[in-house]
Amino acid sequence: MTWFDYFKDISVSYMETVLVRCEGAKAAGIELSEEDNESIKAEVDRCVRIANDLDYTVDEYFNYRFGPDGSKQALKAYLEKDALAARFDEAKAKEYSFTDEDRKAYIEKNKDSLYAIDYITYTFDE
Repeated sequence: MTWFDYFKDISVSYMETVLVRCEGAKAAGIELSEEDNESIKAEVDRCVRIANDLDYTVDEYFNYRFGPDGSKQALKAYLEKDALAARFDEAKAKEYSFTDEDRKAYIEKNKDSLYAIDYITYTFDE
């Protein structure tokens, strides 16, 4: 696997989870807040200002920064999806209810699996 393949796979996997969470948000009637929309607009506007500061056209900057399909609209759509997925996560987290005693008991019961580490090593020949 090349680094390109690795980063492509990670990106696809991430966006799959974002889209699934967006569908969950839509099903639950969750929408972006006005604050979310203002934050998204501010980020897109920031990128436009950077393009202007660097003497790029907006299209040139977005293509340079985000690839050949990069555009203000694509960035806005991505930020909206990411924010909606985060809203869904917040709503789901509020559904859970447990006490400190519940948490401590769970940690004690699952100590072996919680206090472990996985690692990968690579060896290269010269």
